Amino acid sequence: MILELGKQFSEVAEIRADHSAGAHFEDLRHDGKYEFVAEDWAFAYWHASFAYSPVPAVVLMPDEKGVLNYYLYHLALDLMERPAPTATEFDSLVNKVKQASDWHEGGVPPELWGEMLDLIYTGHPPLAWKLLDQSWPEEKPGKNGFIGAFCDRLGQSRYWADLSTLLSDSHAPPDCLW
Repeated sequence: MILELGKQFSEVAEIRADHSAGAHFEDLRHDGKYEFVAEDWAFAYWHASFAYSPVPAVVLMPDEKGVLNYYLYHLALDLMERPAPTATEFDSLVNKVKQASDWHEGGVPPELWGEMLDLIYTGHPPLAWKLLDQSWPEEKPGKNGFIGAFCDRLGQSRYWADLSTLLSDSHAPPDCLW
């Protein structure tokens, strides 16, 4: 709950930070307006224990006050954007995911979708799909099923409306049924 002090003390917004222990307000643009920094917990417990659940960082900013003087917060995609990894850094990511132990134990490693989420949330969805293609073992079945399940879970994020704008032109695999 976000409260406003002024002539009247009132609730002006609600943000659900879930398990974001380090969630905080910060003036990232240095313009006197505070953004909210937290994580997206949509993938908590998804094919991994809580400790191994990937949680991408999010930055939220308020819209202008709407109905009933209430702010609605949405992703500040420009503040979340990071430079794309270099070719060497990307190759290192691919190798890291390929060597994850869960592949050898018959599963899909959380390192894969953790890195994919990081690439998506920092503005590089096409690299997320490229990482998937280059790190998935050729002999391992189930890639299309994983893609569909991953996309379904991503669509359950409370930030989906904003994320979908990033993914609309990302050449997502056909198994993403958005």
